[in-house]
Amino acid sequence: MVDDDEEDFIIVRDIVGDIDRCKYTVEYSPSFEEGIKAIKEGKHDVCLIDYQLGAKTGLDLIEKAIKNGCEIPLILLTGQDNIAIDMTAMKVGASDYLVKGSISSQTLESSIRYSIAHAMHIKEMKALNSNLEKRVDDRTRMLRDAILDLTEAKDNAEREKQIAEDAVKSKQQFLANMSHEIRTPMNAIIGFSKIVLKTKLDQKQQEYIDAIKVSGDALIVLINDILDLAKVDSGKMTFEQTPFKLSTSISAMLHIFETKIQEKNLELVKEYDPAIPEVLLGDAVRLHQIILNLVSNSIKFTNEGKIIASIRMLKEDTESVTVEFKITDTGIGICESNLENIFKDFQQATSGTTRLFGGTGLGLAIVKQLVERQGGTITVKSKEGKGSTFAFVLNFKKTNEKIDSISHREETGVKLETGLKNIRVLVVEDMALNQLLMKTILVGFGFELDIAGNGKIAIEKLQTNTYDIILMDLQMPEMNGFEATVHIRNTMNSQTPIIALTADVTTVDVEKCKAAGMNDYIAKPVDEKLLYSKIIKYLPKPNQINTIPIAVA
Repeated sequence: MVDDDEEDFIIVRDIVGDIDRCKYTVEYSPSFEEGIKAIKEGKHDVCLIDYQLGAKTGLDLIEKAIKNGCEIPLILLTGQDNIAIDMTAMKVGASDYLVKGSISSQTLESSIRYSIAHAMHIKEMKALNSNLEKRVDDRTRMLRDAILDLTEAKDNAEREKQIAEDAVKSKQQFLANMSHEIRTPMNAIIGFSKIVLKTKLDQKQQEYIDAIKVSGDALIVLINDILDLAKVDSGKMTFEQTPFKLSTSISAMLHIFETKIQEKNLELVKEYDPAIPEVLLGDAVRLHQIILNLVSNSIKFTNEGKIIASIRMLKEDTESVTVEFKITDTGIGICESNLENIFKDFQQATSGTTRLFGGTGLGLAIVKQLVERQGGTITVKSKEGKGSTFAFVLNFKKTNEKIDSISHREETGVKLETGLKNIRVLVVEDMALNQLLMKTILVGFGFELDIAGNGKIAIEKLQTNTYDIILMDLQMPEMNGFEATVHIRNTMNSQTPIIALTADVTTVDVEKCKAAGMNDYIAKPVDEKLLYSKIIKYLPKPNQINTIPIAVA
């Protein structure tokens, strides 16, 4: 108790002594300063404070004690029953207000008990609030850290995405450059090989030229494999849905290997399920690529025995059929531990495979991509020394289109249209060898031609001459094919058909050809059949077409 009148202290002490249910110990502080000191010690459960404390009041003591962090109940005692003092006491933080003249043991005990209970409740609430605030702070910190982590992860992902996109662009650019640099000379090598093979040769000459052509074709296959893999990786490979006769396609593909099969004294067996519908919708070209890769592999790794190509229908409904293709051989087989690697890029069964049999290890990687991108699956079973079976499953849509209405370019052959005369072609090509090759091929078609070494020269020739078709190389000095085509279309307003001669057959290049205003494109090495058919496609047709077949290698 803090009171400057000791008699008041004795009275209150006696009242406390009358409380029977609890024993209280009352200590006495006779001044404001002593009271503050006692409260700071923190050893009391409740403090009774007289209103009059000399120069200061009990309200001043309560206010200061609370500012100093006092947590025990502070009860104000006064000789005046004044509501204003009561309200002020409550306002500054007193737990209760008692008038000295009316204090009894019961009222004092009730006030003390209430004040202590209230103080404990306040303390508990503060503790709960503090704990809640801590939990909120912890959760806020966790959320803030999570947001920072997510932001950092997002930034890292965006950086990695940008790096990946830049890498893809660099890869595409590299492949485009490599394709152009290799295809351009290969165009001359393969083209002239074909032309020479049409001339009269002795046996040795025939063998040498055949070797040159086979080597050139092998290089082109390698380039196509790499470019196809790049197109699949970048998601730019598209799959057509055109009608084709599956049985005819399989027979045509297997026929390609007859010579090789005979050379190795193997047997090639075709097992075809007659229940498969005659005409299906799908990408016949990609199917050819898959089967050619698998059969080629089987022949490469089989020295005796046979190759079995089995095609059977697994499921059929009103709209589609599911077909399983199996290529089984009796070759060297694959070690079980190496099976999981053979579909990876640039991987072969063993390091010795490349040395013994050659190849890049790209074929099966491309096959897997081609199958899976069409929603199919591919599996392999093999035993070392016993042979291998590669099986893939594809789904094809049905079609009601008649067989007779489906044209197969490989079955028609090339025909010269006798009704066409005085056809003038402008060849825009910077390499002398390719100029000579195009001249040889076009003269063989009966066409007249001019040659321009770059896009700038081509524009000059177009200002003074008229041409039926323009064959435009893409990569040339001074003015390339894209720039020249844009100028021809937009500045000269010429609608002369332009066919691109491109050594780069990536999707990007094809899109650029269309955007520049070109009508079509032909990939190098130039196929004479395809070149002739595309030129004819864009020439005005005579009223009556008379055709005679010609042999083109």
